[in-house]
Amino acid sequence: MKPEKGKGFHFHPGQFAWITTWKTPFSDSEHPFSLASSAENPDQIELTIKALGRFTSTVKDVRIGQKVYVDGAYGSFSCDRYPDAKALILVAGGIGITPLMSTLRTLADRNDKRPLIFFYANRDWETVTFREEFDSLKARLNLKVVHILEKPLVDWSGEKGFSFRRDLE
Repeated sequence: MKPEKGKGFHFHPGQFAWITTWKTPFSDSEHPFSLASSAENPDQIELTIKALGRFTSTVKDVRIGQKVYVDGAYGSFSCDRYPDAKALILVAGGIGITPLMSTLRTLADRNDKRPLIFFYANRDWETVTFREEFDSLKARLNLKVVHILEKPLVDWSGEKGFSFRRDLE
């Protein structure tokens, strides 16, 4: 999404916003989503949405140029709260990667050189969101990604374990 009239959308990596589509900004049907974009680029707002519910399964029908109302940013989960940290350890499971992608993209855009270790749990390799982007992020950051799969292929040599969603099924 791009802000209307070049106003920009300022936020900290890791924050979320309330999104309203197909209605007015005064509608009572807002939906919260973590921001996935870099906080260093306020002219581009990116979300990562998995189609699981009534709204999320229809959001794919939003058309280019259609107005989407964004209220935010909210939340205090942000690496910006720890500017003096010597290193960061990030942990996510499944689509919970979204605020951490905002963090990684922002740190890459800031040319941050702190060591970063990212533990990322998923059901299997095919469900790893953003897996193609990790190589480019590793080239720009001091980043180690540790993938943890619940159902790896037979030849998987990485970490194995239960995904965070296991208890919800």
